[in-house]
Amino acid sequence: MDKNFIEIEGLKREVIEGLLNAGLKMLEVMEVGCDLAKGKILATAFYEPSTRTRLSFTSAMMRLGGKVFNLGDLAATSATKGEVLMDTVRMLSSYSDIIAMRHPNEGTQRAMSLYSDVPIINGGDGGHEHPTQTMLDLLTILIEKGTIDGITVCAVGDLYYGRTVHSLAYALSNFDTKMICISPDGLYLPEYVQKKLPDGFVERVEEVEEAVKKADVLYVTRLKKVTRWLCREGRGG
Repeated sequence: MDKNFIEIEGLKREVIEGLLNAGLKMLEVMEVGCDLAKGKILATAFYEPSTRTRLSFTSAMMRLGGKVFNLGDLAATSATKGEVLMDTVRMLSSYSDIIAMRHPNEGTQRAMSLYSDVPIINGGDGGHEHPTQTMLDLLTILIEKGTIDGITVCAVGDLYYGRTVHSLAYALSNFDTKMICISPDGLYLPEYVQKKLPDGFVERVEEVEEAVKKADVLYVTRLKKVTRWLCREGRGG
């Protein structure tokens, strides 16, 4: 497996199951605490606003006995003096053992992994993917339902720009599952995502009531301010 965790697309079922099993074990470990990351440092570099994702990385590293430093307000960094991102990443990798990064441009973390000496975890890259969120979602489904196979997940909301939905679809397609999708006009799954999914995996419906009746899990995404603006401007998918 790649030392970086950039995307769910392309991961095989056995890799995903291995990560889920590790997650289940960590739930037990966290009850008593551990020092698996003692002496290690996580750098968080978020080029988009974040509350839950950034703090979840911070909390996880601290619970593992490690330490965290945050790149902080970009206005207070050398980026304002013209430092390019690849040089910032080189610097971060020399100060830390792993980097968690969010960036508004798709593919940035993959590109920056070429300049980093330490692993990079993708905390969201534009409308592309959000792999760590998907692993949490799968773990939640596994705990609540006891299995991932044999279930139907209904995704509702912004499915075009919603990177969490893209990652979730790629992951679920490795299992014996189905996905029902319902979205406002212009916000359905991008064609490039649909083409990477198995035939018959996704069903599009128009009525929420119909979708809910068929679903075992309801996955709802909100419409962000930028999404609403793009739709008004006619730039939706």
